[in-house]
Amino acid sequence: MLWRKKKPVSAASGMNPRTYALALILGAAALFASVVVANVVIDPQGVFGTNVLPRTPNLNYHYRNLAAYDAAPDSFEGVLFGSSRAQATAPAELSRRLDGVNFASFWATRGMLPDFLPALEYVLADKVKRGQHLRTVFLLLDIDTFGDPPATNRYIETLLPQALSGESGVYFWWRNLTAMQVRSWQRILREARAAIEERDRKSPSVVDKVKLAFVRLASLSSLAGRGSQAGSDYNRPFAQRAYFADQLQILQRIATLSRQNGTRLIVAVSPLHRAVESRYLPKDLAQALDQVARVTPLWDFTGADWLSDDPNYWMGDQAHYSAEVGRMMLARIFGEPMPPNWERFGRLRGAEGAVASEVDARR
Repeated sequence: MLWRKKKPVSAASGMNPRTYALALILGAAALFASVVVANVVIDPQGVFGTNVLPRTPNLNYHYRNLAAYDAAPDSFEGVLFGSSRAQATAPAELSRRLDGVNFASFWATRGMLPDFLPALEYVLADKVKRGQHLRTVFLLLDIDTFGDPPATNRYIETLLPQALSGESGVYFWWRNLTAMQVRSWQRILREARAAIEERDRKSPSVVDKVKLAFVRLASLSSLAGRGSQAGSDYNRPFAQRAYFADQLQILQRIATLSRQNGTRLIVAVSPLHRAVESRYLPKDLAQALDQVARVTPLWDFTGADWLSDDPNYWMGDQAHYSAEVGRMMLARIFGEPMPPNWERFGRLRGAEGAVASEVDARR
Protein backbone atom coordinates (compact mmCIF):
# COMPACT_ATOMS: atom_id res chain seq x y z
CA MET A 1 0.00 0.00 0.00
CA LEU A 2 1.27 3.36 -0.94
CA TRP A 3 1.15 6.05 1.77
CA ARG A 4 0.59 9.61 0.78
CA LYS A 5 2.89 12.12 2.32
CA LYS A 6 0.79 14.53 4.35
CA LYS A 7 1.25 18.19 3.66
CA PRO A 8 1.65 20.48 6.68
CA VAL A 9 -1.46 22.47 7.49
CA SER A 10 -0.88 26.08 6.56
CA ALA A 11 -2.24 29.03 8.55
CA ALA A 12 -4.52 29.93 5.69
CA SER A 13 -4.78 29.12 2.00
CA GLY A 14 -2.01 30.93 0.22
CA MET A 15 -0.73 32.53 3.44
CA ASN A 16 2.51 31.59 5.09
CA PRO A 17 2.88 31.69 8.90
CA ARG A 18 4.78 34.97 8.86
CA THR A 19 2.06 36.69 6.84
CA TYR A 20 -0.61 35.22 9.08
CA ALA A 21 1.14 36.48 12.22
CA LEU A 22 1.58 39.91 10.65
CA ALA A 23 -2.13 40.02 9.79
CA LEU A 24 -3.03 39.17 13.38
CA ILE A 25 -0.73 41.90 14.71
CA LEU A 26 -2.11 44.48 12.29
CA GLY A 27 -5.67 43.48 13.17
CA ALA A 28 -5.01 43.85 16.89
CA ALA A 29 -3.31 47.21 16.30
CA ALA A 30 -6.27 48.42 14.24
CA LEU A 31 -8.69 47.37 16.99
CA PHE A 32 -6.58 49.10 19.62
CA ALA A 33 -6.38 52.27 17.52
CA SER A 34 -10.14 52.27 16.92
CA VAL A 35 -10.82 52.00 20.68
CA VAL A 36 -8.47 54.92 21.39
CA VAL A 37 -10.05 57.05 18.65
CA ALA A 38 -13.57 56.23 19.87
CA ASN A 39 -12.72 57.20 23.46
CA VAL A 40 -11.08 60.46 22.42
CA VAL A 41 -13.75 61.54 19.93
CA ILE A 42 -16.84 60.33 21.81
CA ASP A 43 -15.21 61.14 25.18
CA PRO A 44 -17.68 59.25 27.42
CA GLN A 45 -16.08 60.46 30.67
CA GLY A 46 -15.54 64.04 29.50
CA VAL A 47 -11.81 64.02 30.28
CA PHE A 48 -10.36 64.77 26.82
CA GLY A 49 -12.36 67.93 26.22
CA THR A 50 -13.17 67.17 22.58
CA ASN A 51 -16.81 68.28 23.04
CA VAL A 52 -17.81 66.87 19.66
CA LEU A 53 -20.85 64.98 20.94
CA PRO A 54 -23.33 65.45 23.80
CA ARG A 55 -22.28 64.57 27.33
CA THR A 56 -22.98 61.24 28.92
CA PRO A 57 -24.35 59.77 32.17
CA ASN A 58 -20.88 58.22 32.58
CA LEU A 59 -19.20 61.58 33.06
CA ASN A 60 -16.24 61.47 35.46
CA TYR A 61 -17.40 64.01 38.02
CA HIS A 62 -14.15 63.80 39.99
CA TYR A 63 -12.25 65.09 36.97
CA ARG A 64 -14.91 67.68 36.12
CA ASN A 65 -15.10 69.05 39.67
CA LEU A 66 -11.34 69.28 40.05
CA ALA A 67 -10.99 71.05 36.69
CA ALA A 68 -13.68 73.57 37.70
CA TYR A 69 -11.90 74.27 40.98
CA ASP A 70 -8.46 74.56 39.38
CA ALA A 71 -9.83 77.01 36.82
CA ALA A 72 -10.50 79.62 39.55
CA PRO A 73 -9.11 78.41 42.89
CA ASP A 74 -8.83 81.89 44.38
CA SER A 75 -12.58 82.43 44.05
CA PHE A 76 -13.66 79.53 46.30
CA GLU A 77 -13.87 79.70 50.08
CA GLY A 78 -16.13 76.70 50.59
CA VAL A 79 -16.70 73.20 49.20
CA LEU A 80 -19.89 71.20 48.78
CA PHE A 81 -19.69 67.40 48.98
CA GLY A 82 -22.45 64.92 48.26
CA SER A 83 -23.93 62.36 45.91
CA SER A 84 -26.24 63.27 43.03
CA ARG A 85 -28.79 64.22 45.69
CA ALA A 86 -26.66 67.29 46.37
CA GLN A 87 -27.94 68.77 43.12
CA ALA A 88 -30.92 69.95 45.18
CA THR A 89 -28.55 72.06 47.31
CA ALA A 90 -27.72 75.13 45.25
CA PRO A 91 -24.31 76.65 46.03
CA ALA A 92 -25.92 80.09 45.64
CA GLU A 93 -28.40 79.26 48.42
CA LEU A 94 -25.53 78.24 50.67
CA SER A 95 -23.56 81.36 49.79
CA ARG A 96 -26.51 83.61 50.63
CA ARG A 97 -26.69 82.15 54.14
CA LEU A 98 -22.94 82.16 54.78
CA ASP A 99 -21.88 85.74 54.14
CA GLY A 100 -21.17 85.24 50.46
CA VAL A 101 -18.86 82.22 50.69
CA ASN A 102 -18.43 80.93 47.14
CA PHE A 103 -18.72 77.13 47.03
CA ALA A 104 -16.87 74.75 44.75
CA SER A 105 -19.15 71.80 44.02
CA PHE A 106 -17.63 68.35 44.45
CA TRP A 107 -20.76 66.22 44.24
CA ALA A 108 -20.53 63.01 42.23
CA THR A 109 -22.91 60.29 41.18
CA ARG A 110 -23.19 57.93 44.15
CA GLY A 111 -20.53 60.00 45.87
CA MET A 112 -19.38 58.71 49.25
CA LEU A 113 -16.85 59.67 51.91
CA PRO A 114 -13.90 57.93 50.16
CA ASP A 115 -14.58 60.28 47.23
CA PHE A 116 -14.73 63.41 49.38
CA LEU A 117 -11.64 63.04 51.56
CA PRO A 118 -9.04 63.23 48.73
CA ALA A 119 -10.75 66.33 47.35
CA LEU A 120 -10.81 68.01 50.76
CA GLU A 121 -7.14 67.22 51.35
CA TYR A 122 -6.30 68.65 47.93
CA VAL A 123 -8.25 71.88 48.47
CA LEU A 124 -6.87 72.42 51.97
CA ALA A 125 -3.28 71.91 50.77
CA ASP A 126 -3.90 74.25 47.85
CA LYS A 127 -5.28 76.95 50.16
CA VAL A 128 -2.21 76.67 52.40
CA LYS A 129 0.09 77.14 49.39
CA ARG A 130 -1.86 80.22 48.36
CA GLY A 131 -1.96 81.67 51.85
CA GLN A 132 -5.74 81.41 51.86
CA HIS A 133 -8.36 79.90 54.15
CA LEU A 134 -11.12 77.41 53.42
CA ARG A 135 -14.01 78.79 55.44
CA THR A 136 -16.77 76.18 55.11
CA VAL A 137 -17.35 72.53 54.19
CA PHE A 138 -20.95 71.46 53.54
CA LEU A 139 -21.15 67.67 53.61
CA LEU A 140 -24.34 65.90 52.54
CA LEU A 141 -24.43 62.24 53.59
CA ASP A 142 -26.68 59.43 52.34
CA ILE A 143 -27.34 57.14 55.28
CA ASP A 144 -28.89 54.51 53.01
CA THR A 145 -25.53 53.87 51.32
CA PHE A 146 -23.30 54.56 54.31
CA GLY A 147 -21.01 51.57 54.77
CA ASP A 148 -21.58 50.17 51.28
CA PRO A 149 -18.55 49.38 49.09
CA PRO A 150 -17.41 52.69 47.61
CA ALA A 151 -17.28 53.07 43.85
CA THR A 152 -14.10 55.15 44.11
CA ASN A 153 -11.56 54.02 41.46
CA ARG A 154 -13.60 50.89 40.70
CA TYR A 155 -15.13 52.02 37.41
CA ILE A 156 -13.89 54.07 34.49
CA GLU A 157 -16.23 56.94 35.41
CA THR A 158 -15.16 56.94 39.08
CA LEU A 159 -11.38 57.04 38.57
CA LEU A 160 -9.71 59.74 40.62
CA PRO A 161 -7.39 62.02 38.64
CA GLN A 162 -3.72 62.00 39.58
CA ALA A 163 -3.98 65.08 41.80
CA LEU A 164 -6.53 63.31 44.02
CA SER A 165 -5.33 59.72 43.89
CA GLY A 166 -1.59 60.27 44.21
CA GLU A 167 -1.11 57.58 41.57
CA SER A 168 0.69 57.97 38.28
CA GLY A 169 -1.14 60.03 35.70
CA VAL A 170 -0.19 57.37 33.16
CA TYR A 171 -2.65 54.94 34.77
CA PHE A 172 -5.54 57.43 34.65
CA TRP A 173 -5.05 58.38 31.02
CA TRP A 174 -4.25 54.84 29.89
CA ARG A 175 -7.53 53.58 31.38
CA ASN A 176 -9.50 56.36 29.71
CA LEU A 177 -7.83 55.79 26.36
CA THR A 178 -8.15 52.01 26.23
CA ALA A 179 -11.46 51.22 27.99
CA MET A 180 -13.79 49.13 25.83
CA GLN A 181 -17.15 50.76 26.69
CA VAL A 182 -19.40 49.96 23.77
CA ARG A 183 -22.65 50.56 25.63
CA SER A 184 -21.62 54.11 26.51
CA TRP A 185 -20.46 54.78 22.95
CA GLN A 186 -23.74 53.56 21.51
CA ARG A 187 -25.91 55.56 23.90
CA ILE A 188 -24.02 58.79 23.23
CA LEU A 189 -24.15 58.19 19.49
CA ARG A 190 -27.92 57.61 19.59
CA GLU A 191 -28.45 60.83 21.54
CA ALA A 192 -26.11 62.74 19.24
CA ARG A 193 -27.86 61.44 16.16
CA ALA A 194 -31.26 62.53 17.44
CA ALA A 195 -29.97 65.97 18.45
CA ILE A 196 -28.15 66.61 15.18
CA GLU A 197 -31.07 65.40 13.04
CA GLU A 198 -33.37 67.77 14.92
CA ARG A 199 -30.98 70.68 14.48
CA ASP A 200 -30.41 69.77 10.82
CA ARG A 201 -34.15 69.94 10.14
CA LYS A 202 -34.35 73.43 11.62
CA SER A 203 -31.17 74.98 10.19
CA PRO A 204 -29.00 72.64 8.11
CA SER A 205 -25.28 73.34 8.05
CA VAL A 206 -22.25 71.66 6.51
CA VAL A 207 -20.73 70.98 9.95
CA ASP A 208 -23.89 69.27 11.19
CA LYS A 209 -24.11 67.18 8.02
CA VAL A 210 -20.53 65.98 8.53
CA LYS A 211 -21.20 65.18 12.19
CA LEU A 212 -24.41 63.36 11.29
CA ALA A 213 -22.64 61.25 8.66
CA PHE A 214 -20.00 60.29 11.23
CA VAL A 215 -22.58 59.45 13.88
CA ARG A 216 -24.70 57.38 11.47
CA LEU A 217 -21.64 55.41 10.37
CA ALA A 218 -20.41 54.84 13.90
CA SER A 219 -23.81 53.83 15.23
CA LEU A 220 -24.18 51.04 12.64
CA SER A 221 -22.21 48.77 14.96
CA SER A 222 -24.29 45.96 16.43
CA LEU A 223 -21.76 45.33 19.20
CA ALA A 224 -23.18 45.06 22.68
CA GLY A 225 -21.24 45.79 25.80
CA ARG A 226 -21.96 45.50 29.45
CA GLY A 227 -21.11 48.64 31.36
CA SER A 228 -19.92 48.63 34.93
CA GLN A 229 -22.32 50.58 37.09
CA ALA A 230 -22.14 51.26 40.78
CA GLY A 231 -24.88 49.45 42.67
CA SER A 232 -26.02 49.09 46.25
CA ASP A 233 -28.09 46.79 48.44
CA TYR A 234 -30.13 49.44 50.16
CA ASN A 235 -31.74 47.28 52.81
CA ARG A 236 -28.77 45.48 54.35
CA PRO A 237 -28.47 46.06 58.12
CA PHE A 238 -25.74 48.55 58.93
CA ALA A 239 -23.97 46.08 61.23
CA GLN A 240 -23.44 43.83 58.20
CA ARG A 241 -21.85 46.54 56.05
CA ALA A 242 -18.16 45.81 55.84
CA TYR A 243 -17.19 49.42 55.17
CA PHE A 244 -19.27 51.10 57.88
CA ALA A 245 -16.39 51.38 60.38
CA ASP A 246 -13.95 52.46 57.67
CA GLN A 247 -16.25 55.26 56.57
CA LEU A 248 -16.73 56.41 60.15
CA GLN A 249 -12.95 56.78 60.31
CA ILE A 250 -12.94 58.78 57.09
CA LEU A 251 -15.63 61.05 58.53
CA GLN A 252 -13.49 61.46 61.64
CA ARG A 253 -10.56 62.44 59.41
CA ILE A 254 -12.71 65.04 57.63
CA ALA A 255 -13.87 66.46 60.97
CA THR A 256 -10.29 66.59 62.27
CA LEU A 257 -8.96 68.31 59.16
CA SER A 258 -11.75 70.86 59.31
CA ARG A 259 -11.05 71.62 62.95
CA GLN A 260 -7.29 71.86 62.45
CA ASN A 261 -7.72 74.32 59.58
CA GLY A 262 -10.35 76.44 61.27
CA THR A 263 -12.94 75.38 58.72
CA ARG A 264 -16.61 75.21 59.63
CA LEU A 265 -18.02 71.73 58.96
CA ILE A 266 -21.76 71.44 58.34
CA VAL A 267 -23.05 67.88 57.96
CA ALA A 268 -26.57 66.94 56.86
CA VAL A 269 -28.23 63.60 56.13
CA SER A 270 -30.51 63.45 53.10
CA PRO A 271 -34.24 62.79 53.53
CA LEU A 272 -35.40 59.42 52.25
CA HIS A 273 -38.50 58.54 50.31
CA ARG A 274 -40.92 56.28 52.17
CA ALA A 275 -40.21 53.48 49.69
CA VAL A 276 -36.53 53.60 50.64
CA GLU A 277 -36.72 54.31 54.37
CA SER A 278 -39.31 51.57 54.91
CA ARG A 279 -36.67 48.99 54.00
CA TYR A 280 -34.92 49.65 57.31
CA LEU A 281 -35.86 48.79 60.84
CA PRO A 282 -36.33 52.16 62.60
CA LYS A 283 -34.07 51.05 65.46
CA ASP A 284 -31.29 50.01 63.09
CA LEU A 285 -31.50 53.31 61.21
CA ALA A 286 -31.50 55.36 64.41
CA GLN A 287 -28.49 53.50 65.78
CA ALA A 288 -26.56 54.08 62.56
CA LEU A 289 -27.37 57.80 62.67
CA ASP A 290 -26.28 57.98 66.30
CA GLN A 291 -22.94 56.35 65.46
CA VAL A 292 -22.34 58.90 62.72
CA ALA A 293 -23.42 61.77 65.00
CA ARG A 294 -20.92 60.69 67.64
CA VAL A 295 -18.18 61.56 65.16
CA THR A 296 -19.58 64.99 64.30
CA PRO A 297 -22.91 66.75 64.88
CA LEU A 298 -25.26 66.40 61.95
CA TRP A 299 -28.65 67.54 60.74
CA ASP A 300 -30.87 64.50 60.28
CA PHE A 301 -33.63 64.88 57.69
CA THR A 302 -34.76 61.27 57.66
CA GLY A 303 -38.17 60.41 59.11
CA ALA A 304 -39.97 62.93 56.89
CA ASP A 305 -42.47 60.34 55.71
CA TRP A 306 -44.98 62.97 54.59
CA LEU A 307 -42.67 64.21 51.83
CA SER A 308 -43.43 61.03 49.89
CA ASP A 309 -47.09 62.02 49.50
CA ASP A 310 -46.30 64.94 47.19
CA PRO A 311 -44.64 64.02 43.86
CA ASN A 312 -43.53 67.66 43.48
CA TYR A 313 -40.97 67.02 46.20
CA TRP A 314 -39.25 64.32 44.11
CA MET A 315 -37.44 64.41 40.80
CA GLY A 316 -39.31 61.62 39.05
CA ASP A 317 -37.82 58.83 41.16
CA GLN A 318 -37.63 57.71 44.79
CA ALA A 319 -34.02 58.73 45.33
CA HIS A 320 -33.70 62.41 44.43
CA TYR A 321 -35.64 65.14 46.18
CA SER A 322 -36.43 68.52 44.66
CA ALA A 323 -34.75 71.90 45.01
CA GLU A 324 -37.68 73.00 47.21
CA VAL A 325 -36.80 70.29 49.73
CA GLY A 326 -33.16 71.35 49.49
CA ARG A 327 -34.11 74.93 50.31
CA MET A 328 -36.15 73.81 53.31
CA MET A 329 -33.17 71.81 54.57
CA LEU A 330 -30.99 74.91 54.47
CA ALA A 331 -33.69 77.01 56.12
CA ARG A 332 -33.84 74.53 58.99
CA ILE A 333 -30.06 74.32 59.37
CA PHE A 334 -29.65 78.08 59.47
CA GLY A 335 -32.52 78.72 61.87
CA GLU A 336 -34.91 80.44 59.50
CA PRO A 337 -38.69 80.48 60.15
CA MET A 338 -40.24 77.30 58.78
CA PRO A 339 -43.56 77.43 56.89
CA PRO A 340 -46.58 75.39 58.04
CA ASN A 341 -46.13 71.60 57.86
CA TRP A 342 -42.32 71.97 57.82
CA GLU A 343 -41.81 72.83 61.49
CA ARG A 344 -40.59 69.36 62.48
CA PHE A 345 -38.51 68.83 59.36
CA GLY A 346 -34.97 67.95 60.45
CA ARG A 347 -33.31 67.57 63.83
CA LEU A 348 -29.79 68.09 65.08
CA ARG A 349 -27.98 65.00 66.32
CA GLY A 350 -24.64 64.98 68.07
CA ALA A 351 -22.84 66.52 71.02
CA GLU A 352 -25.42 69.27 71.47
CA GLY A 353 -28.06 67.92 69.17
CA ALA A 354 -30.16 66.17 71.77
CA VAL A 355 -30.61 69.37 73.77
CA ALA A 356 -31.37 71.41 70.67
CA SER A 357 -33.92 68.86 69.48
CA GLU A 358 -35.72 68.88 72.78
CA VAL A 359 -35.94 72.67 72.76
CA ASP A 360 -37.25 72.66 69.21
CA ALA A 361 -39.79 69.95 70.02
CA ARG A 362 -41.37 72.12 72.70
CA ARG A 363 -41.79 75.12 70.43
